[in-house]
Amino acid sequence: MNSLIKIFIFQIALLLLPFCGKSGVISDSLFHAIESAKEDTHKVRLLIIAAKNLLNSKPAYALNYLNEALSLSKKLNYERGISTAYNDMGLIYTNLGKIEDAIQQYKKLLTIDSISGNKSDMARTLNNIALIYHNQNNVLIAIKYLKRSLKIQEEVNDIKEIANYSYNLGALYYKAGILDTALEYYQRTMLICEKNGEDRGLAYAINSIGIIYSDRGEQEKALEYYNRAVELSEKSGDMTNMAATLHNIGNLYMDKKEYKKALSYCLKAKYKQNTKPKKKNRR
Repeated sequence: MNSLIKIFIFQIALLLLPFCGKSGVISDSLFHAIESAKEDTHKVRLLIIAAKNLLNSKPAYALNYLNEALSLSKKLNYERGISTAYNDMGLIYTNLGKIEDAIQQYKKLLTIDSISGNKSDMARTLNNIALIYHNQNNVLIAIKYLKRSLKIQEEVNDIKEIANYSYNLGALYYKAGILDTALEYYQRTMLICEKNGEDRGLAYAINSIGIIYSDRGEQEKALEYYNRAVELSEKSGDMTNMAATLHNIGNLYMDKKEYKKALSYCLKAKYKQNTKPKKKNRR
């Protein structure tokens, strides 16, 4: 049973968004703005916006714009432009399945971030590399990069990211079959979320802990964690995690050969899966 892995590609945010049109399309205004722009940082931003609009539909064109943006950024010594170009090229190569090219771009970006001392961007880039290796089923290498990323988040004391990356490491160690270490990272996430009142993240961590106890054959302990995860998911309005946890409970009762209870929980899971998330009341 696989726990949810929440590793995301991070993209560097850009200004000058008024030129952003439909994805996959370059507006006439953006095209003419690029053609008439001076060779300055403004043009770099326009080129990168154009690339973002073509990133999924026409990646070859997007790469052309990014290479032009990179060349101009280097000429201008515009660090942010260089970083964004490498980052977005890494994303395109990842989507195209050109893994070595993607990793090469991200490693160039890591060098820039290391020189500038931008630890937050370094952590995100390491996270992106970890995602690539995870998708290639190179779990142990993914763990190596994600641990480096987590260490940086600990240095800058970003509590939210420490919780996220600890959870992700738990998921990777679980996938690698190293359950004791997976449990340690899930428990760390649980403690952070409990301390900071993050019910949604807490529910995910507790559900994952329940999965590990279930895999170990400690069914009563697993059920204790599952039931708590259901309560927290109800509280936070997260129907997706509630459905997943109810399904886990159903599987647990299947293993115990209590088929009526198993069916009941699986039906509850299906119902919750089709239920719209509840909106939390604002204070």
